[in-house]
Amino acid sequence: MIICPSIMPTDMESALQELAKLSTTRDLVELRTDRIRNLDLENLLLAERPALILTNRLADEGGYFSGSYTEQAEILSEAASFGAEYIDAEFRLGKKLLSKLPKHRLIVSYHNFKNVPADLTRIYARMRTLAPTVIKIAVTARSLHDNITVFNLLDLARGQRQKIIAHCMGERGEISRILGGRFGAFLAFAAMNQSSHTAPGQVTVDLMENVYHANMIDRNTRIFGLIGNPVSQSRGIFFHNEFFRKRRVCAAYINFLVDNIASFFKEYREIIRGASVTMPFKHSIIPLLDIVDEPAARIGSVNTIVKQRGKWEGHNTDYPALLKILKERSSLKGKRVVIHGTGAMARTMAFGMLQEGAVSFITGRSQAKAKKIADEFGCTFLPPRDCVNVDADIVMNATPVGMIGLPQDRIFPPSFYKRTMIVFDVVNRPEMTPFLSTARESGCTVIAGSELFMEQAKLQSKLFLRSLS
Repeated sequence: MIICPSIMPTDMESALQELAKLSTTRDLVELRTDRIRNLDLENLLLAERPALILTNRLADEGGYFSGSYTEQAEILSEAASFGAEYIDAEFRLGKKLLSKLPKHRLIVSYHNFKNVPADLTRIYARMRTLAPTVIKIAVTARSLHDNITVFNLLDLARGQRQKIIAHCMGERGEISRILGGRFGAFLAFAAMNQSSHTAPGQVTVDLMENVYHANMIDRNTRIFGLIGNPVSQSRGIFFHNEFFRKRRVCAAYINFLVDNIASFFKEYREIIRGASVTMPFKHSIIPLLDIVDEPAARIGSVNTIVKQRGKWEGHNTDYPALLKILKERSSLKGKRVVIHGTGAMARTMAFGMLQEGAVSFITGRSQAKAKKIADEFGCTFLPPRDCVNVDADIVMNATPVGMIGLPQDRIFPPSFYKRTMIVFDVVNRPEMTPFLSTARESGCTVIAGSELFMEQAKLQSKLFLRSLS
């Protein structure tokens, strides 16, 4: 699949400069002309440039052109006459105007900025009667299910040997852009950088080519990813895709922004080979699996799934990673440990401390949930205000407090921290949270969440690799 940068300059000078720069680095570029003031197609297309898809969009097509359909068609026809390799014309221009455009250069497009229409296959069939070189369909995903509709359409077009560009727009459609090559997409559009997106949900060229290696993804590529909500802050795409690249494994790891875990697993279990699992699905995914290893079952938390010999297995790599990190710094037997949190990671910590003979105290905003974990793992429940009375050796935050984009609340007062403490935060972005900063200022040994992420990710990568053997 070709990765095609999309640019939308606002004047002739910047357009000529951008195209000249891209002429030595890109084979194909989409040029949006609908914002260019004083558009001079002859000057533009006869200048130094890469091969182009020339596009001009009306305002109600997500563009900026204020003219009529006829004027739009005239611009595209003129572009073809000056040598544009492809011209992208909207299906809504109608058969009369579209029939006047050269078919050997024609991409016929359909955009829907609201949803994925139920009759998408019929729309595709109608577009195909025009015999364009390429059909382009861009619809808006409201759920991950909508991507399945697009994948099925890509499969249909591949069977008919029809060149097609098809993807979902929006955050939940990002995966369709990355995985298009798996299902036969001709190309995927990409943004030159984070501030120059020309469509909702567009991924940058750098991510597409240097992280996901989307230009190399094909029907033989095994798919892994992160299942969660939210997923945008995760560093997994960088770690696991680099792991696959270094080992020359034909696999890709992407983020799945999931709303309903049961629906996702039903629809994607034949597409993915394994996945990391994050909040809020570490517990709710368990009933969907065939096998769950003993620590994950005891904790009630799965953070890694893999398909092995036709069966879906669940594992918890947070547990061994957590113990490895802590035991490198201190013995745990008899240590007094304060755990702040009531979710899956807090349960993992409580179970680990129980196994190692530590004395644990559980606290959190929900006293009922904290008490439940304390009762289950033989810990002591404490309201947050009473934790300052514990002469703790180890203090761990198992909540998202301090994560980028979330409130930067203080977990414990500065007077709580002592130089002899080990203070551990599961949050890995930012590297140094307010929780850790306060502890470090008090002379504590601090452990950033990035260390836990790396240790558990190494274990995950081994499970992913094993599933491919």
